[in-house]
Amino acid sequence: TASELLSLIARIEGEDGTATADSVRVADRDVRSLARRGVAIERADWPLVGEIKTAGGLSRGDAHPVALADELEATLVVGADGEFDELPVYIEIERIRDRGV
Repeated sequence: TASELLSLIARIEGEDGTATADSVRVADRDVRSLARRGVAIERADWPLVGEIKTAGGLSRGDAHPVALADELEATLVVGADGEFDELPVYIEIERIRDRGV
């Protein structure tokens, strides 16, 4: 997700793996540059995110892309993570790995 990407970039650009105010600004700029280059950054409907989160088994961060995939009738691309095995909504799942990292 865009928020996870921002967090990762901020930590990489920060100090000793920790985000700083400056690295968060850099990360925000980098993520926004993706949108300027045509990458669609969408937001999930927050009530649906809440319903998915409430059903259990997913972090709030994972509930967002599940909700968005449901809203857009899109395929969600995930790794080998088991938390996507049983979801409270039906979405297509495509796994890019068969083992965890």
